[in-house]
Amino acid sequence: MRVSSIGLICAAAALSPALATAEQPIYLFSPSRTDCIVHTIFDRTTGEDVTRATRCTLPYIKGVNLATGAKWNADIYSGGELKGVDIDGNHFHYDPRTKLWSNLTTGRKCSMATPRHVCTG
Repeated sequence: MRVSSIGLICAAAALSPALATAEQPIYLFSPSRTDCIVHTIFDRTTGEDVTRATRCTLPYIKGVNLATGAKWNADIYSGGELKGVDIDGNHFHYDPRTKLWSNLTTGRKCSMATPRHVCTG
């Protein structure tokens, strides 16, 4: 179980306190995401459906705004390492050992970020 990784990503994502109640888990079966337990919540502040998949080979979290089409995602690796694409289309990496975010598109590094916007300021 990767509770610490999910805890890290939820804290890092700084999701709004105005989140709706999570739906009952559903099970996803696919070659790359075998046996995931998937939870989706709605963030009223951003207008995004935020989905996290746990207890599978490669857990992930993603956000999608159905009104605008904006989206972001992050795969969660063992130890809390994250790799994904932020809402601006920038590829990123988070290293939990150094606690640094790296925007691989711009080359910027920072210590404060979320998977929605990585080192863009």
